[in-house]
Amino acid sequence: MKSMSVKKSNSNFQDPKNLYLNNNRLGRGSEEDNLFEEIRNYNAIINRKLNEIEITFKENKKKADKNIEIFKNKIISKEKELQEQKIYIKKIVEENEKLNNKISELNKKCKELEDKIKSIKINESKYHDKDFKNLNEIYKGAYGTLYSAYSTKDKIDLCLKKIDINNMENQYKSFGYPENNYLKDLNNEIEILKLLSPYENSVKYYGDYQIIKEKIIVMEKCDDNFENYIRQRNKSLKEEEIKKIFLDLNKIFKIMKDNNIIHRDLKLTNFLIKYTNRERTEFIVKLADYGIGKFLNGEKYIFSGIKGTPENLAPEIFLKKTNIYENSVDIFSLGIILYQLSHNLNHPYKSNMYENIILYNEYYDKDNYNIIIDNSIENGDFKDLVKRMLKLNPKNRISWDDYFNHPFFTKNYKCNNNNNKNNNKNNNKNNNNNNNDNYEDMMDVY
Repeated sequence: MKSMSVKKSNSNFQDPKNLYLNNNRLGRGSEEDNLFEEIRNYNAIINRKLNEIEITFKENKKKADKNIEIFKNKIISKEKELQEQKIYIKKIVEENEKLNNKISELNKKCKELEDKIKSIKINESKYHDKDFKNLNEIYKGAYGTLYSAYSTKDKIDLCLKKIDINNMENQYKSFGYPENNYLKDLNNEIEILKLLSPYENSVKYYGDYQIIKEKIIVMEKCDDNFENYIRQRNKSLKEEEIKKIFLDLNKIFKIMKDNNIIHRDLKLTNFLIKYTNRERTEFIVKLADYGIGKFLNGEKYIFSGIKGTPENLAPEIFLKKTNIYENSVDIFSLGIILYQLSHNLNHPYKSNMYENIILYNEYYDKDNYNIIIDNSIENGDFKDLVKRMLKLNPKNRISWDDYFNHPFFTKNYKCNNNNNKNNNKNNNKNNNNNNNDNYEDMMDVY
């Protein structure tokens, strides 16, 4: 062991005993003492840090407590505001309910006033009775009368359909129909006319007006109907001629299908002819008489009585198999028309309504009645189309989409005849421009 020299200092004199003890301690346990010294130093540092942390924590806690108190006060304030707003909103809702009730009462009164005004007021229209002269009665129907008339305003001949609203209302009541249902049906005819009027193959709508309890619908005047045309021609149309006519008419049927409209009275007398040249050799076919037409609710119509021309009505209407029917009723009627055009006006079933009811009832479920097609008809697609349209059960009948896309319409066939140039010129000489009898069946049949 090295002897340690002790440097004497005047300022720090050590006792020799202590010096000996110190020297002896350094010589035997200096490593443990150093370790203890380091531990004491670390403890001092830790204690100092803990003190600092404690001080910081207390400061932060003090700040946090202060912030919490501030937030508590804000929450209390917001809750108070929210409660006030709830009370205010509740008050507004109650006032709105009272106001809505008042508005409902006012609307009801306004509706009543409107109905009263409509019953006595001359409808504001560009037409009035004074605008027409030379009225000639064409046909008298269940609810009104059809006239031809000269329009002094348009300088052309037009048709006036005058509907007796009182008579219509009384008949609807006798049938047990809902109140004001007659007004809905009357408006349906006008709305359908307006919708289809812009298209070439529908009778044009010019306007309507009302005088007290009489509604007058102003329409285009045509020259003939298709039934008269076939009778004068005295022979059936070729398949190519039928196709050309119906490719145009299908545009109207497509619009009706897309707008959920059923006509319910499709027949040859409601397909009118409008000649387009002075020689009366070219014409346009126009669909007419939407008097019992309907806008369907979805794609179905709730049965409300037999309406239309009995010979052309679909079996499901006669037999009342269901109280709901679809727009396929028009497909059946159209199938009869296609058959009549190709068979010189003969009916595919029976021309008598009562015989048809018996036949329909017998074959409806099995739907296996054999439609006889004339041997002169060679176009297989035409035969197929007609038979599928004339299915007695609507579940088996061709749909409108399949009808529009049927090969008879989509295939190109060679056509040797011009549809709009009629074959027999002698028939044209017998036509009379002012033949009012051609319009007898324009009115709806109930």
